[in-house]
Amino acid sequence: MGTEYNQNIYFETSAVNFLFRDFEVIDAIATRSLQESKGNRWYLSPVTLWEMMLIGDEEHKEKLFSLSKHTFYKYLLKSPSEILFGYIQGDFNSKTRSDIHSASILAERWTEICENPSLTFGTNAAEFMEATQKFKKYAKQIDSIVNSIYFDAEINDEVKWLNLMVNGAFKAIYNLKFVDAEQTKIFKINLLLILVIGCLGIDATPDVVHAFWKEKKITSVYSRFLYLVTHFPILLQDGPLMYSSIMVYAQMKSKKSRGVLHDALHCMYLPMVDGFLTSDPDFEDFSIIGQGGNLSKIRILDESSFIRKKVWVDYEPLL
Repeated sequence: MGTEYNQNIYFETSAVNFLFRDFEVIDAIATRSLQESKGNRWYLSPVTLWEMMLIGDEEHKEKLFSLSKHTFYKYLLKSPSEILFGYIQGDFNSKTRSDIHSASILAERWTEICENPSLTFGTNAAEFMEATQKFKKYAKQIDSIVNSIYFDAEINDEVKWLNLMVNGAFKAIYNLKFVDAEQTKIFKINLLLILVIGCLGIDATPDVVHAFWKEKKITSVYSRFLYLVTHFPILLQDGPLMYSSIMVYAQMKSKKSRGVLHDALHCMYLPMVDGFLTSDPDFEDFSIIGQGGNLSKIRILDESSFIRKKVWVDYEPLL
């Protein structure tokens, strides 16, 4: 990638941390200038910013945000809910990469900050608070349901209503004679993600979810779920959450259910970019599931992945 031009490159959160280990603002400014001269765009997403905001170390959090606004492209990629709703409305096509930029409140604020670096989000930015509170509320419940799907484990009463919705939808939609045990897990995870992102609104851009359902005049979680799975069956076969579902499945094969949601959401960006950078080994396990196609875009960063071409001038990934 160091010699390529006009590339859209996505940085998953671990790649941001990796890049900024010994970065200063002057490095960030020079790096973005170089990439812009080549026509390359280094992208973040609302998911990346969301994960950064969840960091408990305030000093480290502030460092990441400070360097990011000088390093990365001023437009965010669409949020998971924007991708999901755009897909079913037919106004977003990841294959042609048309309209890949987020129009959320969070994205507008990000652009303002990149254009005027003296501005900040603030560690308690309103753009993140609702999403963060919802995520904290449901994170353990999501992990519990994923365990139930993968290992056929017992589930507690607190999340039975969500589990019943997923299982009920699966039995109503799929012919069990033609779905094997492993496919069943992936399809159920896909249904869970549709429920979590599209209906509960657990996303970095809750304003997008609110606006969609306000227009439809549908308020209950059950009615929202029923609307999506009955009106848009394409979501159940080849929808934008399928890569995410396979990522969760891959992690569960390693008996890891905790914290799978964010990793899964990052996978939604694979069809939208030319390269996907990460230093998280879970993505390496995911990438070997298939050969070629979007999974071949995943690049695992390590100590030899980047060179500092000149003192303080710019950084280039060696991929």
